[in-house]
Amino acid sequence: FGRDLAFTNSHPAASIFKVVTAADLLENTHIKTSTEFSFTGRSTTLYRHQLKEPPHRRWVRSLDFEKAFATSNNVIFGRTALENLTPAGLKKMAEKFGFNKKLIEGVNLSPSVFSMAKDQYNLAELSSGLNTDTLMSPVHGAVIASVVANGGTFRYPVVIKSMESNKDKKTLYPPLKKDELVLTPQTAEDLRTLFMATVTSGTARSS
Repeated sequence: FGRDLAFTNSHPAASIFKVVTAADLLENTHIKTSTEFSFTGRSTTLYRHQLKEPPHRRWVRSLDFEKAFATSNNVIFGRTALENLTPAGLKKMAEKFGFNKKLIEGVNLSPSVFSMAKDQYNLAELSSGLNTDTLMSPVHGAVIASVVANGGTFRYPVVIKSMESNKDKKTLYPPLKKDELVLTPQTAEDLRTLFMATVTSGTARSS
């Protein structure tokens, strides 16, 4: 059991999708890793009232974007997406990261699933990863991380590099898909900063 789970797209993307949202915010808006945000309530919830400007400042807390990513703050991601992103723009960034397209040849791996937000609240849900509709495979999770490691370049994973005919050396297997530059090097560097904060002071620090 479980041998093929890495190649199934039935896993909720959950907070891994925050990488895509962060990329869209850093690449296409004024948001920086040091931008300050305020939020109310628990960071792990996403109620509609949390997405509005709080009526008073009594229970308001502040975090910069780096800390919000590192601690996987749903409220900040949902609210910031509503204020700065569009459903079409987020879908475009998701597809740059490999959602809704075939990632790998030679393996039966269905595309990861990302759908356009139906309304404003759904945009907040999708942006924070707090939903069960965005689905992906563990292989795709590794590909998403590799975009950051490769300085913003999307590289298709391979199982079989090439196959030739013994007789005439003709290529039997389709040529490799070309690398795609999907982020600027600066955005990739900023995302790397967020990744490091996650393992030094965020949700992965105990590991």
